[in-house]
Amino acid sequence: MGYAGTRPWCDVPDSRYRRNRNTGSIVGKRPEMRLWIGKNTWVSRRALRQAASLELDQIRSVAVIKHGALGDMVLTRPMLRTLRDALPQARLTLSVVSHYQAGIPEELVDHVHVAQGNDRKASPGEIFRSFRSLGTHDILFDITASSRSFWITRLNRARMKIGYRHRGLERLLYDVAIPRAEYRFEAETFLEQAHILGFNYDWPLRYGQTVAPLSRQKPYIVYFPTASADYKCWPGERYAQLIDSMSRRWPAYEHILLAGLAPWEQERCRTIAAQLSPRDNVIHQQGDNDTPRLLAGASLVIANDTGIRNLSIALERPTVGVFFYAQYRGLPNCGAQPFGYFPRNQEHAIAFRPDGGVPEVAEVESYAERILNYLQQRPLSAPHHPT
Repeated sequence: MGYAGTRPWCDVPDSRYRRNRNTGSIVGKRPEMRLWIGKNTWVSRRALRQAASLELDQIRSVAVIKHGALGDMVLTRPMLRTLRDALPQARLTLSVVSHYQAGIPEELVDHVHVAQGNDRKASPGEIFRSFRSLGTHDILFDITASSRSFWITRLNRARMKIGYRHRGLERLLYDVAIPRAEYRFEAETFLEQAHILGFNYDWPLRYGQTVAPLSRQKPYIVYFPTASADYKCWPGERYAQLIDSMSRRWPAYEHILLAGLAPWEQERCRTIAAQLSPRDNVIHQQGDNDTPRLLAGASLVIANDTGIRNLSIALERPTVGVFFYAQYRGLPNCGAQPFGYFPRNQEHAIAFRPDGGVPEVAEVESYAERILNYLQQRPLSAPHHPT
C-alpha cells in the first residue's frame, strides 16, 4: 500500500487517498483498478484511460451477459459469487435471453435483464429496445460471445467492456478481450475474465446452489439417458446394459433411471426400462419439479452432455459424463469436445474415446466404479446446503 503526502484524500482532485476514520490520519491510497494483461490479451487505449481513472470502490454497477440453457447457466454461479465478493458495493445485473430462463441464479444478483430471444416473433425495433434496456454499467462482462451478446455489448455505454477475442470483432466491441480457453472447464473459462481485474476465485469452485436433497432410505445412483438432442445420447441399449451390471455389482445402492420432460425423452426411457432385468434396486422415475432435489442427494450421476450433469456438478455431486462424435443431419463429427465439461478432481470423470467413437459399457462402468471406490475410501460429504 502506498502512502499519502500531507493532505487528506478528499482534498486531492483524483481522490486516490483516504483518511482513517478512527485516527484521522492519512493511511494510504484508495484501491485502484489494475488491468492484469496476458501476452495474448487485446487492450484498447480507452481501457488504459478508464483503468487509470476508475477505482475499485467506485464501481457501483456490474453486468454479466450469459445467454444459455440450464447447463450453461448454472456454471455462471462461481463467477457471480466471485464478483459479489470482490465488489460488495456494486449492483450486479445478469443479462439472460427470453427463450433460455431455466436455472437463473436470481439469489446471486440484484437484477435480471431479459433480452428478446427466439421464443416469439418481434420487430427489429422491439429487439433492439430490449438490448438497450440492459442500461449503462461501470463494468460489463460478455461471457456468451454470440451475435446477440455482441449487439448488446456494442449498444451499451459501459465504462469498461470485457469479453473474448473473436475474429477481430473485439476491436469493435470490447475494451479488453482475452482468448477463450476451449479445453478448460467452462466455469473456469468464465472466471478468467475476472482475472483481468485481479479477482481470484476459490478452488474447489463455490456454486452456492442451495437445494435440499430428497430423503431416501438407501444411497442411490441416477442415470439420465437423454440430452437436448437425440444425437448427443449414448445408445439406449448401452444404458440398459450399464444399469443391469451396476445394479448387480452395487446392490446396496438404488439405481434410478430418470426420464426427461419431453415426450421423446420419456419414450426413450420406457424403451430402456423394458430392457432391464427386474430387480428391487432398479427404479424407473419420471423427472419433475423435484429433480434438483433428487440430484442433490445422489451418490453419483451418470449422464450425457446435458444440463442435468452440469446441475449435478453445481450441486456438488459426483458425475460421469459420456461424450462421443456422431452424425447430425448428415454432418459427421457433431458433438461437444469433453474437456470443457470436466472438473479436474476425483469426484468427476468423462468417458470418451480419442477417436471420437461411442464408449463401451465397460469403459463407462470403470469410471463409475473408480469414483464409488474413491468415495468409499474418502467419503463424500453428505448432501448439504452449500453456503
